[in-house]
Amino acid sequence: MTRILVSHEPRFVWIAVAKVASMVMHDAITKKLGIAFNDWHACSVPSTAEVAGMNDYFRFGFVRDPWARLFSCYRDKIVGPTVRDQPFILGRFGLVPGMPFADFVRRVAEIPDEQADGHFVSQFFALSFQGQPVVDYIGRFENLPADWDHVRRRFGLDPLPWAPVGSARPRLDFQWHRSCYTPELVALVRERYAADIQHFGYDFRDES
Repeated sequence: MTRILVSHEPRFVWIAVAKVASMVMHDAITKKLGIAFNDWHACSVPSTAEVAGMNDYFRFGFVRDPWARLFSCYRDKIVGPTVRDQPFILGRFGLVPGMPFADFVRRVAEIPDEQADGHFVSQFFALSFQGQPVVDYIGRFENLPADWDHVRRRFGLDPLPWAPVGSARPRLDFQWHRSCYTPELVALVRERYAADIQHFGYDFRDES
């Protein structure tokens, strides 16, 4: 389920994209709305279909390199439960705790967005309705401090307590996932997340 939080004063809509620092953004936004972290349903809308009609609100979301995002999902949701004694939530997709990364990627590549979990659904799908984006601003995980600052100053949100980069951090720091990808897996992700690559300008070769 995609979290979509709405503020009526000031007027903004945030569409959460999982594995893109969404939890720290969620915390900052619920504090602004004056609600408990887990009470977000009281200030949400059910789908991007409704967001599409909210033209008098500032609508925003954040995206991330799809290869890095999928590997982050694997570490957190596939490997994580086996080392931190957490519940496993993705079994209904034919995924198994601790399964090899290659098998995980192959299985995710078979699951269409309409059936996918929010942790690995395509980002364009999460931010669009009937093939059209419903957001006015798209920030990037790779430029999170500056892009979040653009939003937070406009609406009086708190700075994020965590950010992946500072303005001087070298681009090499974003390549920690690359050694886990074989050419086969790179191609599978490129095909599975073709919409993200097309609309947000990511590609695996651009990071070399």
